[in-house]
Amino acid sequence: MKAVLVQSSPGDAVPIARFLSRIFSAGPNDVVARPDHMHWKYWEPRTDWRGSRSFHLDRDGAIVAHGAPWPVPVHTPDRAEFVGAQVLDWAADPTTPGAGLSLMKHLAPDQLDLIFALGGSEATRKVLPAIGFKSLNNVSLYAKPLRPFAQIATHQYRNWKSPARLLRNLAWSLASPAPSKDWVSRPVESGEITAWPATQNGVTVLGRGSARFEYFAKCNLIQSRLYSVEHMGRQAGYFYLVFVPGQARIADAWAVDSETWKEVYALAIARSSEFPEANEITTIAGLEGAQRALQECGFRCRRTDPLMIFDPKKVLDPSTRLHFQMIDNDTFFRHVGHPEYET
Repeated sequence: MKAVLVQSSPGDAVPIARFLSRIFSAGPNDVVARPDHMHWKYWEPRTDWRGSRSFHLDRDGAIVAHGAPWPVPVHTPDRAEFVGAQVLDWAADPTTPGAGLSLMKHLAPDQLDLIFALGGSEATRKVLPAIGFKSLNNVSLYAKPLRPFAQIATHQYRNWKSPARLLRNLAWSLASPAPSKDWVSRPVESGEITAWPATQNGVTVLGRGSARFEYFAKCNLIQSRLYSVEHMGRQAGYFYLVFVPGQARIADAWAVDSETWKEVYALAIARSSEFPEANEITTIAGLEGAQRALQECGFRCRRTDPLMIFDPKKVLDPSTRLHFQMIDNDTFFRHVGHPEYET
């Protein structure tokens, strides 16, 4: 029987949870199939998407593939606007060859102009080019220890290397420049942000706005705070901190010019340090100015991945650089219930 693409409903939660748990070999602490989390990801209403954000491919009454678009507006330097998404919880039954590729290729064409892919397994990276994904620009993960003693006590790797790791991270944690004079951060509601990302110097940005952050606030896996970055009373950027076990994540950030990035990250480090359970701070960056500022603030690159794009309508200039952040996929909220440090 031919496979059928289905836009799911909350009534499909149980079979989807069983399918994802089996394919991902989910453990008891894995939230991928937790009912409340599934509802937030797939069925909580959003202003930027019509209906369910969960799709599954069915054959003979059984799910053989699943994927959930994480939508975001795409603003290009020529002021055009499109809709893009990374597909979360993309999974396919290994006994049904081609099911995952078929789902990805035919996913919501009436609502999506392009699809992003960042990270994933080695097998996923190998298969994406087969359906037309191409590399855009690289995005790097950066990290920095904040509280080395608390970190080593809760580290996922405790072995003969632990004393050396502690000494390294202790020295590393001290490399934290203070924000410059007259630069401050202030906790705000999303409606107070005016310095949202804007296209500049050939950079393509992904849309933000109050509705998006109001939706994020409903995720019960995380704590989060949004901060305005200000200089002499003028808003010059912002950052969005998310807290998961043992870790603070700069899930989103923007600076109005390249010189401001260092102040944004210095202030984010200072604010993260106010939370006693944050033993490490991480973020991702693909823009050169942001990457340079992170290094100046004591962050180190832990890995670099190509940002892959499926662009069947050819809406993006292949030479553009895309400002992609943790909130543009599940990186900002995903965790396994205990610390998983990068340093």
